[in-house]
Amino acid sequence: MGLSRSPIKMGQTARLFLGKKGFLITLLALLLASFLGLMFSANLTNLPDYKVELLQNRVTLLNYYLESFFDYAENVAVISGYMGLQGVVYDIENRSSYNPNFMTEYPLCVAVGNLTLTRTCPGMKDKSLSFFLENISESVMEELKINSSYFINNLTVSPNDDPFSISLNINLTLYIADAFAKINSTRILSVRIPIEGVLDPLYAVDGFYDQRIVESAISKREGTWNRSDFEELYNRHEYRSAKRGVSFINRILGNITNSSLGIESYVNHTQANVSEILAANTNLSIVDYLFWNRTSFDCAARNPVLIVYLNESDVPSIPASSPTPLPLDTDHWAEFNFSSGTSYTCS
Repeated sequence: MGLSRSPIKMGQTARLFLGKKGFLITLLALLLASFLGLMFSANLTNLPDYKVELLQNRVTLLNYYLESFFDYAENVAVISGYMGLQGVVYDIENRSSYNPNFMTEYPLCVAVGNLTLTRTCPGMKDKSLSFFLENISESVMEELKINSSYFINNLTVSPNDDPFSISLNINLTLYIADAFAKINSTRILSVRIPIEGVLDPLYAVDGFYDQRIVESAISKREGTWNRSDFEELYNRHEYRSAKRGVSFINRILGNITNSSLGIESYVNHTQANVSEILAANTNLSIVDYLFWNRTSFDCAARNPVLIVYLNESDVPSIPASSPTPLPLDTDHWAEFNFSSGTSYTCS
């Protein structure tokens, strides 16, 4: 993909955004100071030497700008990437439909603020990567008379080894056309985009209430989770990494399949609509991707049928029997080391 330049809770994102504006102002100040320092440090008593040194100083400044540009691009890509995720999920929520074209639409959203040629990406006004790069190009031209242009050769998204972030990969070229030198450089930047604070697409499409992704501070190996951990995850509406869970990208795609980079949370069974469904269907588990996908642990699906209603004595901070019993599939029941409960067996 070749691209030429051409109401959410902000919180930490707003501070990050303002920080990058400060970064741009600081960068320009450093470039200007470097230029003036280099110019006035030249030996004025020897004109030929002065010209050579002035040329060298100008080229040094251009190279400094070259490196600073890519540093700046890497920093602002985090802002554009994060805001782009917010925009994609808001679009999903507005349409009440998953986005099977995420792998192509999200990069376009980050690059120019559009999902398609005719559909804008919500919340991306003045936050796209092109906006930020155009900003620095114009500022450097105005302050230092450095004529530069850029080209986004390609931009892709991919999973990485962290379930709570994704990778944004940017192939970017900078061209500098100056009276003293012509410079161009192409770099491949890879930045991690956190998913913390983004609306969960599963809840946005199939849920009855919104839930933002918050990673739990609890981090344990498989086989070491316990009932207290489950209580905290449930009560705080937090997420844990789970190899049987559904990854963030698959949640956007609507691909409800297990992944080694999966995450999971637990549906609030006291929410009115949820409790109605649980009362009508005794074969459901409150693990988010199982519940919202209506994965039914019935006799035809599994043998033996494995749904367990938790005892209130095991989870004292959760109303496990009201308004409906609190059901877990026994895979998760065993994983949190529960030892009691009421098994449900269908006929």
